[in-house]
Amino acid sequence: MKVQLRLVAFFSILLFASLESFSQIGIQLSSDRKIYLQYEPIFIKVQMRNYSGKTLVFGETDDMQGSISFHVENPKKNIAEQRKKTYNPLLGVILPSGGAEQVIVPIHRLYHMSDLGVYNVRATIKHRSLPSSYESNQVSFNVVSGKVVWEKTVGVPDFYSKEGEPRLPERSVKILSFYDGNGNIYALQIEDSDKIYGVARIGKDIGGKGPECEIDGLSRLHILVPVSPALFAYFCYDINCEVDDREAFLKTSSTPTLVLDPKEGTVIVAGGKKAVKDLDFIENEDGMPTFKQ
Repeated sequence: MKVQLRLVAFFSILLFASLESFSQIGIQLSSDRKIYLQYEPIFIKVQMRNYSGKTLVFGETDDMQGSISFHVENPKKNIAEQRKKTYNPLLGVILPSGGAEQVIVPIHRLYHMSDLGVYNVRATIKHRSLPSSYESNQVSFNVVSGKVVWEKTVGVPDFYSKEGEPRLPERSVKILSFYDGNGNIYALQIEDSDKIYGVARIGKDIGGKGPECEIDGLSRLHILVPVSPALFAYFCYDINCEVDDREAFLKTSSTPTLVLDPKEGTVIVAGGKKAVKDLDFIENEDGMPTFKQ
């Protein structure tokens, strides 16, 4: 009987110690999407809660040394190759006792994640002040390819080249369509033979007419995408896939459309009327206009 009581006491102490160690810090991962287009930015949200009873400062001095590392399994079930090995997303984070903090990590910049298929990601946090390291849950997402629905090859304006250097090679400007689990999505991709300059979602396929596209004299892409039968999103992207302009237009007795002036090389939206943000529409989490409910 005494032996049994001692065993119960021993395992109780062991369990308590294990739970105490486990509860020093909580870490939860989530991704902003479940399906990503190939080469699209991928962000991981890291949510942390401090149960250690002391403030944790993630700094560079010896007593503040702490970091987060990721275990990224690629579609071939191998560990994904790292791009940056010295980047610490938690540097500068102060996590008070009992407090919570969240960090958004652009994980596509840390690991090669352009292969098609399912990725599994876990994270581990360690800190000099903690007795152990702590592992997160696993998040999974799928990287898929898109179908080209519009494409144009454009030259790069001279002002993008440095003086004395050869002119930059032509770039391919594409509109792709892919399924994100809920419906078909349109996305812009700009590339040359060596590099992907950017990928950006521009709207949903609502059926009927797809995106209307025009290239201006500066090789910028103007896009008009129907959000609903009466609301249209307008974008202007430069040759590096950076947004130069973003607006919304309403259908009136006329329908908004893109018009190119071949002499001036300019593109305007003709027809309809410009919509007013927060009055005629609001922007969703992707920055797309949508009617107010």
